[in-house]
Amino acid sequence: MKQEIRFCRSADGVRLAYAIAGQGPPLIKAANWLSHLEYEWDCPAWRHWYDTLAGQFTLIRYDQRGCGLSDRDAEDISFSAWVRDLEAVADAVDQAIRHAMGLLMKSVGHSYEIFESADDFLRDHSDQRSGCLVLDIRMPGMGGLELQERLREIDCALPIIFITGHGDIPMA
Repeated sequence: MKQEIRFCRSADGVRLAYAIAGQGPPLIKAANWLSHLEYEWDCPAWRHWYDTLAGQFTLIRYDQRGCGLSDRDAEDISFSAWVRDLEAVADAVDQAIRHAMGLLMKSVGHSYEIFESADDFLRDHSDQRSGCLVLDIRMPGMGGLELQERLREIDCALPIIFITGHGDIPMA
């Protein structure tokens, strides 16, 4: 199994390296001190864990600021900065998923439009629009279930398909 290394930026501009491997629901491994995506991937002490996890999930790992392939000269190394880094990686992966969904729609001949948030969709909403919505439970700002409720309130009849890694049986 191979990993794909990508880069994103945290809220304060620090460049973060992250790696994606496997298929399935996303699983983000929080960064640890003195990490290096490439060296840890090849390390016998870690590799069996990564192979197992990537065999069941889309495993997302990242080098924390100051380590590995991420910016090493970051000034802020506080806990709050680490939390913002985790959010930046999650957002970057979410953007990649939206892009991949768009490519999938295009590959089978469907037209599509990608919105960055539920609020963006509502601002652009028209009763004349046909099609369906593909939503996640968790989205930037308003979540998918809240958007579904808002659409119900304005009598929008667009069908909704939920694709999520955050659902459970009662939610279904």
